[in-house]
Amino acid sequence: MTQNEIHGVRPSSPRILPLPSGERDAESRLLIASIGSSATGNTFDTLIRHPDLLRQWMPFTVALAVTGVLSPRLREIAILRTGWLCRAEYEWGQHAVLARKVGVSDEEIARVKSGPEAEGWTELEAAVLHAADELHSDACITDECSSASTTSSPSH
Repeated sequence: MTQNEIHGVRPSSPRILPLPSGERDAESRLLIASIGSSATGNTFDTLIRHPDLLRQWMPFTVALAVTGVLSPRLREIAILRTGWLCRAEYEWGQHAVLARKVGVSDEEIARVKSGPEAEGWTELEAAVLHAADELHSDACITDECSSASTTSSPSH
């Protein structure tokens, strides 16, 4: 049985389109301006359709992308693996761009698809990929996986 037979066919276009800048009200323009530019502006341009949601989303985004404990490289590897496992084409495409900006090579981006067992990952990178796999499959990171990721590198 194929993934499409199990889960149905994935949409080929966005269900909710980004809000064009010419259609934004003053509040939305100010909120987008306060965020600044982003390589993945479509995310914010879509969320601005619901300003209260975007306001609540931003602290979470900052905690992951700016003040999080993972290095930008590890963060993007984890996001790419999650996007691949979820068959999220948009997420994959947006974060492939961001991954390149933080030093993840095209070969490594392609290798993310093969997972933590693929040759070439450091111990910490493999542990992060394994954690993404565990979260995807069971919504839980095992003690073994957690231990591997924290002992692989003190600085993340």
